Amino acid sequence: MRTPDSPNPVFDFWITKIQVDPECYQDRVEGVHILLLDVTVKTYMPANPVDLETVYALLNPSAFEIKGADGATQVSQKGECPKSEPLPEHYAANSKYTGQIPLISLAESGTLILLPGGPKVFAPTDPDLAPPKTPAPGAANGWEWRF
Repeated sequence: MRTPDSPNPVFDFWITKIQVDPECYQDRVEGVHILLLDVTVKTYMPANPVDLETVYALLNPSAFEIKGADGATQVSQKGECPKSEPLPEHYAANSKYTGQIPLISLAESGTLILLPGGPKVFAPTDPDLAPPKTPAPGAANGWEWRF
């Protein structure tokens, strides 16, 4: 991943596993699921060290969208998984990190979407408060993972 101001790569990342309703999700609510993402991040030496802040900007819980099998899309929110290993908020150059991102999802299966500019829709995770669901936008220049 490069920033517009950096000729050098700033970081790479991999989502290596997506668990739906992992064991750490104890207080289950009907119609609400937890996605637990296992993530690896490798940082490089950017031209400007402040560029490393883009790692958390991209890989924070609110940066994802979830498109359910029914085609409805929601913005993810941070979930709770007490035994998960969170990624850091700050990153050092030339380092490797592994951790997890727990997300709240209304969908039990579908597609996880990460767009560089952030989510394009908003819907609360409480199904009773959610407005009509919005169709998923195209994921041009983004990433998608099925779960």
